[in-house]
Amino acid sequence: MKIHNIIILNFMNLSFADTLYFKKENILEIILGLHRSYKSLQREIQICCELNNLTFNELIVILEIKKGFKRKIDIANKVLLKKQNLNLILKDLQVKNVLKLENKNILITKNGEELIHRVFVMNDKHILLVEDDETLQALIEKLLVNNDYVVSKAINIEEAKKLVKLFLFDLIILDVMLPDSTGLDFYENTIKNRVNTPVIFLSALSNVDDRVTGLELGADDYIGKPFDSRELLLKIEKNILKKQSLDVINFGNNTEFDLKKEQLLFKKQNINLSSNEVKILKLLINNSHQYLTRDLLNTELGLDYLSRSGDMQISRLRLKLKKECNLEDIIRSVHGKGYKIFI
Repeated sequence: MKIHNIIILNFMNLSFADTLYFKKENILEIILGLHRSYKSLQREIQICCELNNLTFNELIVILEIKKGFKRKIDIANKVLLKKQNLNLILKDLQVKNVLKLENKNILITKNGEELIHRVFVMNDKHILLVEDDETLQALIEKLLVNNDYVVSKAINIEEAKKLVKLFLFDLIILDVMLPDSTGLDFYENTIKNRVNTPVIFLSALSNVDDRVTGLELGADDYIGKPFDSRELLLKIEKNILKKQSLDVINFGNNTEFDLKKEQLLFKKQNINLSSNEVKILKLLINNSHQYLTRDLLNTELGLDYLSRSGDMQISRLRLKLKKECNLEDIIRSVHGKGYKIFI
């Protein structure tokens, strides 16, 4: 597995949903703060740096320059580095032929761009494994890692919720019986209709009711314990391939929305969307089989229960789709029910 590719950040447009899937609104917190307390991420960042002959501070400086900060004072203020320390970092990166100085601006060299690409581009699929049996969890993790999957682990629902907020996963393996709740409740309340990620339930072979309930709720698959590793790998591959085929949603002949890259294209040209417009469009698509209620809309946008701001944002999104993509009445509202998108 390409562990050094664990961090994927395209800071030119903050689009990393197509790689390791840091959510846009969380990426700076992850890189600049969360690594200090989240041990597995800290380890992954450290490995990423070591294998590419970088220090953590060098990585942060490169990312800020990639984002558009070209002057020393701007970079120092942004990453809270002392001027003398920044000078040492920049000097080291110049020696490594990652950066160059041009008219008092700091630019990334061709060699630097290749380094960024090597560090931040990854094709390995990211799986969330939620299993409280540590022995079984370790065995599944080893199986997945040996088959080139990136794995995040949780032993309970509380940990799983934190990871779902941070990352967009290719697939979730979810045990039904967990210490603080059930996988079924977690799926219904957190995953279903909100996260465009296939879920495979882990369930005891004897517990038919749990398997049936999970499938009735809309889960993509299940596997009984104990299981054959070949069966699990085949189910993972099948469900990830199925998800990939559904990642691009077409609206008519000229407009498409890539759920993974979070990009709206009209005649192959990118249409700029705000982070909330992306969230709304994804919510509508994930709930296309039913109405998106104001309660769920406000919850996902972090708004007050009675707020009408979500309605106003949907109105603006409608206007943008009409003006930029020639799409009319694609989002419709029904009084007392909510909003629905017609694909």
